Amino acid sequence: MAWSSYYESIDTGAPTLMDYEYASVAQHRIKNIHYLDYGYSPSEAATSKRFKQMQMKEPMILCHRPPGATGIPVTLIHPVFGEFVDNCSSIIPTDADYDLVNSLSQEMADLYEEEDKRKHKFLSIVEEYYKVQFSTQIRDTKYTTDGNLRQGDFFYVNVEVKNELGSGGAEPNIQSAYYYVEFVRSHSKIYPWSPLPCLHICLAGMYNA
Repeated sequence: MAWSSYYESIDTGAPTLMDYEYASVAQHRIKNIHYLDYGYSPSEAATSKRFKQMQMKEPMILCHRPPGATGIPVTLIHPVFGEFVDNCSSIIPTDADYDLVNSLSQEMADLYEEEDKRKHKFLSIVEEYYKVQFSTQIRDTKYTTDGNLRQGDFFYVNVEVKNELGSGGAEPNIQSAYYYVEFVRSHSKIYPWSPLPCLHICLAGMYNA
């Protein structure tokens, strides 16, 4: 199942009896989202000082920081995550795939004076290869990301870019996670039985995660 196709088929109607098995999970997520109404922008919340304050009180970003901040394996949350992991080890790369990797390797190894120039180069390469168009705005918020892909009102890919490792005050993976929080803040009550899957792409200099 493709990331975008999951949101094409999402059921926006009332939950079925099976969906109520996830009621406690949904309630826990809504509680977490409310707790994460921290009053800081994602870029500020992802700084070491703010992130530590939030995580040491009651970890809500389950990223193994601190080590006890863990949840169930992401591959069990929705089949699309398991398919992604399987595809990474089973799909045979095409010539176009190799060209993409070579292009990204060459361009991202270059030195950029400004973060925006690195970001736009990365996005333009990915847009050309996948024939997609990145957006930046997060619905119903004042926040913009470095790039996100959407299906309707949902975004299924988010990109966070730092010009180099250590540049800027926030860690890109944590900042992207907080942008995701802003995205699901309104959706979590409307679609409480959906895990709202999203793939995060974090770029710092020539390093991708």
